[in-house]
Amino acid sequence: MSSEQLLLIDTQINARFKVEVLRNLRNMTSYGFSSFNGQIAQQQQQEWWERMQGHIKGWLYWHINDLDWIGFGVLREADGRWWNSIGVQPKYQGHGYGSYITHDLISKHDGPIYSVVVRGNRAAMAMHNAADWEEIEGVDPVRLIYLRSRVPEG
Repeated sequence: MSSEQLLLIDTQINARFKVEVLRNLRNMTSYGFSSFNGQIAQQQQQEWWERMQGHIKGWLYWHINDLDWIGFGVLREADGRWWNSIGVQPKYQGHGYGSYITHDLISKHDGPIYSVVVRGNRAAMAMHNAADWEEIEGVDPVRLIYLRSRVPEG
């Protein structure tokens, strides 16, 4: 972990303005998502967040020196599994923040986390490989790679 990553602060998404920050960050990074890559309107995001209550946990990450939002990490429950979604503002990509956020989500959750990566997303694949995630079966294996975090033993 770099000294820059140690300067990240996380805050739980638990208020409407934080859901709006999530939406803005999500829209900046949507090009890399495995499902919907379009822009989400404010009302759509708020309604989705409210509908998912009890099945979603999320954090925003900001840099203590820049006082700027770096990215987000979200865990959502679907089919009895917890799936992650992370995003890092384009101007902060390539500095290990995505790995830091992913590791932080794993540390906050008891049990495996699942992820879906577009086959052409080399940065996401490198991050998951470096963190020793295992590939699992999924519904669209031609376009997507499905992964599960390894749960530490003991």
